[in-house]
Amino acid sequence: MIVRTGSTFPVPATAETAGPRLLVTLSSGLRPDEEEVRFNFENFPNQCRDHRTPDNANYLHVACYNDKVLGNSELFRLLTEFCPAAVREKNRFGQLPLHKAAMAASDFRHIPALQLLIDLYPDAATAKTIDGMTPLHLAVTSKCVCVEVVQTLLSRCPRAGLITDAYGQCPLHRAASKARMPLEVVQALHEANPAVIELKDSKGYVHLLLFE
Repeated sequence: MIVRTGSTFPVPATAETAGPRLLVTLSSGLRPDEEEVRFNFENFPNQCRDHRTPDNANYLHVACYNDKVLGNSELFRLLTEFCPAAVREKNRFGQLPLHKAAMAASDFRHIPALQLLIDLYPDAATAKTIDGMTPLHLAVTSKCVCVEVVQTLLSRCPRAGLITDAYGQCPLHRAASKARMPLEVVQALHEANPAVIELKDSKGYVHLLLFE
């Protein structure tokens, strides 16, 4: 165990508290103390790496929903370096950390984290959840759709725009059926794959009809 003196943060009393403490810290919505995070990983790597939420989410899933972490490229990179394999792990919904990041990302500050997750695991860009949804599907159905996020995912993997979910819908179907969808998002999806406009979903709908 690494021993530090003069620390300004409370040290977990036992190894059993390190994992739960990390998830609580990352899910708080506040910016974690980097010194504390580093200390816990250095002293209790297995506990921090292996602890899960009830939905079987690991610490990186949780971090992706914290704006203060997702928007801090240095801190986010640090978290991935502690356990590179975490980017490949799915929660009980079949979501990778990239799926969570795609849902949570809402502006340009989050782009470096998305790019890093894809760099570390390129197949994540086309990975499907239990509902057959890719990160791009989730990006266009998120509460705060971000044009830059959609463009980033498409630029790293254009063919993601052609993948259909469990309902036979590709990301453009999802975008077209959502109220007040930014036109720039629809344009980006179409420009990346012009042929996508001809695809029908499982009900026989095409994208233009959804706009009527």
